[in-house]
Amino acid sequence: MFIELIPFLPALILAGATAGILAGLFGIGGGVVLVPTLFTLLTTQNLPKPDAMAMALATSLACIVPTAASSSFSHFKKNHVVTRILMLWWPGILIGTLLGSQIINHWRSPYLMLYFAAFLILVALNQLRPKIAVQRALPTWPWHFLAASAQGFLSVLAGVGGGTLGVPILLAMGLSIHQAIGTSAALGLLIALFTSVIMLISSHAPQLAPVGSLGLIYIPALLIITPISSLMAPVGVMINKRLAEAWLLRLFTLFLLLIAGRMGYLALE
Repeated sequence: MFIELIPFLPALILAGATAGILAGLFGIGGGVVLVPTLFTLLTTQNLPKPDAMAMALATSLACIVPTAASSSFSHFKKNHVVTRILMLWWPGILIGTLLGSQIINHWRSPYLMLYFAAFLILVALNQLRPKIAVQRALPTWPWHFLAASAQGFLSVLAGVGGGTLGVPILLAMGLSIHQAIGTSAALGLLIALFTSVIMLISSHAPQLAPVGSLGLIYIPALLIITPISSLMAPVGVMINKRLAEAWLLRLFTLFLLLIAGRMGYLALE
């Protein structure tokens, strides 16, 4: 089951370490690195692109569960997690992940690759726009529910833990960059956990899926990536604590644009 992964071990180890650091640094779960890596791995094993993308998204979210747990715990110890947001958002996160999971499971299309790239570009451009005013808090519960549902739904379709959307939303609510990143890491844990459970229960493996696939989740890659990413998440939190807010935002934006360009290229080649 693991023999076919030997040529890819260096890439999987590097992806796991990078995903862990990014989870702690930006609160994004690491999916922006894992999805392209897993997609390349699966297409190399002769899996058609639409099926490879669906499996990459599902496996990425499964990998994010322990990584986000490690990152969230580290942020929680530093008082970066706003628990009130978690209590208000979890019902919407559940609804959004349920809808997104069903789309991935039943609509396997190369357009998901372009969505992934466009998703990251739009989030990055949002970071570059001038911040004219700051909304101190979303006014009522329905707005919290809508924001949480949208974050869960759109994040699942991109195979990310939610920080790419959660950080900008929480910044607009008036949280500091460190609070936004820490709270997004915890929200990403909910998104990844809900989605993984749904995928294990309801998804079915593609006809040409490699050995070791359970539904849309590629278990061998999961077992290699998650221990490494979980160990590296606290390193990202430590770096986060030492960087100024302006530098965090610049690095976050640059990283999103680089990954978006890479995935857009893979989609169109």
